[in-house]
Amino acid sequence: MTIAATVQPLPFTEDDPLYRDLEIMMQRLGHLVAFREKFQWEERVERFELGDENDLRKLKKCAAKNDGVPLFWARLTKNTVYRHLLFHPNNEGFYLPVRFDDPFTITAGGKNVWFGSSVRLGEELKWLEMSMNHNNDESLIECWRAFRELCQCSVERMCPIQLEHT
Repeated sequence: MTIAATVQPLPFTEDDPLYRDLEIMMQRLGHLVAFREKFQWEERVERFELGDENDLRKLKKCAAKNDGVPLFWARLTKNTVYRHLLFHPNNEGFYLPVRFDDPFTITAGGKNVWFGSSVRLGEELKWLEMSMNHNNDESLIECWRAFRELCQCSVERMCPIQLEHT
């Protein structure tokens, strides 16, 4: 299954309970003004193919290894600098172009919807650059590059990211 991402406005309106809950969370995080006034709410910007589930799993393992622990241990203890890369599923949900430390979920319609920071994810991916420069796995490197370009596009355009399986 391929993972794709689109840099585009959030696909829900002000009348949606998910929107209201997200607005409250943005207020708690100190980003309500950016959420309301600075996000690009008009048009779809760009679509990215990020790789498949196996590439994503390898990227997460690489991040945990870079942090000096096995992936299962990083997830279990939640003691890692790669919080967005390891805790956000990265194959569904959203990334917002503002900085906050930890990804979070909002429950809507009985389902958890993930949100992360594309600013913070971009930083985490930058920290992996040295590991990627010494890696021979081309599919892993392409997945890492695609995620980096995705985050850069989101931040430059001040537009959210929507992740999905295709």
